[in-house]
Amino acid sequence: YKEQNLAVLKDHFIPAYKNLIDGITALMGTGTNEKGLSEFPQGKEYFEYLVKSNTATSYDTVLKLQKAIEKQLNSDLKALGEIVQTHPELVDALDTYTFQYTKPDEILKSLNGQISKDFPALPECSYKVKYVPKALEGTLSPAFYLVPPLDRYQDNVIYINGGTRFQNEDLFPTLAHEGYPGHLYQNVYFTSHNTCDLRRILSFSSYSEGWATYVEYYSYTLDNGLDPSMGQLLARNSAISLGLYALLDICINYDGWDKGQVKDYLSKFYNIGDSDVADTIYYSLVENPTNYMEYYVGYLEIMEMRNTAEKILKDQFDLKAFHTFLLDIGPAQFSIIQPYFRLWLAEQMD
Repeated sequence: YKEQNLAVLKDHFIPAYKNLIDGITALMGTGTNEKGLSEFPQGKEYFEYLVKSNTATSYDTVLKLQKAIEKQLNSDLKALGEIVQTHPELVDALDTYTFQYTKPDEILKSLNGQISKDFPALPECSYKVKYVPKALEGTLSPAFYLVPPLDRYQDNVIYINGGTRFQNEDLFPTLAHEGYPGHLYQNVYFTSHNTCDLRRILSFSSYSEGWATYVEYYSYTLDNGLDPSMGQLLARNSAISLGLYALLDICINYDGWDKGQVKDYLSKFYNIGDSDVADTIYYSLVENPTNYMEYYVGYLEIMEMRNTAEKILKDQFDLKAFHTFLLDIGPAQFSIIQPYFRLWLAEQMD
């Protein structure tokens, strides 16, 4: 099979890729729309489809989802402001803070050991940490989890990008996202508990990425060497950054904002006056509609359920039970998860 794979790569994949390069190169200079999807014929309708397809949100319109994103953003901004007001010294410490562990194996062992109080146990499984090839460092993300074969979920692999682009990235929350209690943990849990073959082949990336983003922010609250207030500050700041991208995605690709409007908004509300930063954000969203929303909307839906449960259950709220509910129900559209969440909530009140 290795020889067959090599033959397919040489005889089909590489020639097809070269063909794609030639075709795209020939199209350069023919574009007429420098703005987002909304400026194309039926572009707004296509964006609506992408939102429903890629985020699996429980909100039935883009406008309602936009308001929910703004509400969560404002909540995080308010919380961040309160942290800075109470601990003004944290602002200067943003350039000097360090995590207790910096080596991948140390981080993953620490995470795996600490999450047992808030997450159910996994069956026996293992993982390997590998580094991406030098040739791919310039195009790949800081790290990623390689999903194992369906019949061998016990053997997992996490790749880390050791390129200079990410030398200042914090590895602790990154490995929480990719490993424990993120993608690796969630995938092993679901695969080992799921008995429906159909669900094994269905993909709901916003659930998976939303979960991984949610627990990435959760990892800042663990025993990681940070001052607890600094951990809260970093978690809120990360949520705000991602939420801002999600909101601007709608503003650009649905509401039709141009670069000037994006720059004005960032300058007025976030004190970001650097035009290069605004351009980078603008083009990343024009090129990848709903990409950041997959992560943020999933996180938003989970946070809304958690906030509802905490508000209603008060002292009866059990974080481990809430996480177990989400893990047991597994990847699905949030419009399907919501009714089951209400049933679970009612059971907790009995």
